Amino acid sequence: MSIAYVIIPDRIDQVAAPPASPKVVSLNAAKSHTRITSANEDAQINASIDAATSRVQERTDRQLIQAAYRAVLPAFPCPAAKIELRPAPLAVLGPGPVLVKVAYRDVDGAEQVILDTDADCPFVVVKPVGPACEAGRIVLKDGHEWPETEVHPEAVKIDFQAGYGVVADAVPYRLVHAVKAGVAELLNYREKPDLDAAIDPFIQDFILWRE
Repeated sequence: MSIAYVIIPDRIDQVAAPPASPKVVSLNAAKSHTRITSANEDAQINASIDAATSRVQERTDRQLIQAAYRAVLPAFPCPAAKIELRPAPLAVLGPGPVLVKVAYRDVDGAEQVILDTDADCPFVVVKPVGPACEAGRIVLKDGHEWPETEVHPEAVKIDFQAGYGVVADAVPYRLVHAVKAGVAELLNYREKPDLDAAIDPFIQDFILWRE
């Protein structure tokens, strides 16, 4: 009997977020938190918001505001393997119920596409829920096999969306506070900030550990 295990693709690229994508913490909220009233440092504050958000996401392996990702594999894994899609949480890919789009190069080099909503889809998508949920996973159905692919470093591409929502209000409040703490650290200790020390008290329950 084969033992199921989890693989995390070595390459997961973020697709460019839309220009209108909101910040987890707005400029006004960051200024209120840091008690800065002047507009002279707005550019620096915005840069600090971006840096703190990136570090929170990196440390937790989570996406806060929803964004598009693509996992790239040289081939499908063995049937017993579950493909884990990081960062968490897994979100709906687009209008409708689609969670993932799998595009692969068949043995003739032609691109084929499988959606998890297809009637003959050979896999199921596990979508955990909750603020501190695990990452989504793709699991091959019993009695099914992955298609054969061309020998190519990018033979399989999996498109998915990750994030708590498209607005900042959807992000768990403790992760929002982590970003605010990071912004304050970057602004108050500009020469030598300790960003991890500032955000760690807020993120411990959200860190997505690797098996």
